[in-house]
Amino acid sequence: MQKQELPVRFSSLARSMIKRLYRDLNIEEGQYLRVGIKGGGCGGVSFLLAFDKLTDQDVIYDDEDIQVIVHKGHVMYVLGMDIDYEEEGNSKGFVFQSPT
Repeated sequence: MQKQELPVRFSSLARSMIKRLYRDLNIEEGQYLRVGIKGGGCGGVSFLLAFDKLTDQDVIYDDEDIQVIVHKGHVMYVLGMDIDYEEEGNSKGFVFQSPT
């Protein structure tokens, strides 16, 4: 596995929430924060954040004190994305924003 510059940027609030999730969910050792996509075809792709194990198809990134993994085939889809955390009314969660 190679270490490179992270293809996404986390807002300070997103970074804070990720650290909180690591702590609150007691994420086990060997789990990383996965940034990627799911779906495809006519419906397009959806972006995802999940805690997952490293595979031989992943690239690992060190972003301050968060280790992020991205499947090699997903890097081009997430490249340049900004990831923020938003809370509006009853809706809260991570939001992927394309660079403008």
